[in-house]
Amino acid sequence: MDCSVTIIVEFYFEFTGFILSLHIHYPVQVQDPVAQKLEEAGFWRRAATRWLTVMGDVEYTEAQREWLRQRREYCLMQIPQLVLPEKLDVSE
Repeated sequence: MDCSVTIIVEFYFEFTGFILSLHIHYPVQVQDPVAQKLEEAGFWRRAATRWLTVMGDVEYTEAQREWLRQRREYCLMQIPQLVLPEKLDVSE
């Protein structure tokens, strides 16, 4: 089962007759309804934890695990930063 998409771009240099091939590898998205519902609900920490659990499944390839790592990182980046209240000035 192929779990990724590879795009091949070839450049031809007219003067030298040299062809340069560039292979760009894109991992295919992994589907997990639980993690996706958590994301839709805005539960980013729970979704990140779920993606980590899914990553541990044996059935996934390295390319799919890389996609899962990136998706987990995305979820962690969506967590809003805590806004700390201003310090209370107790000096007289």
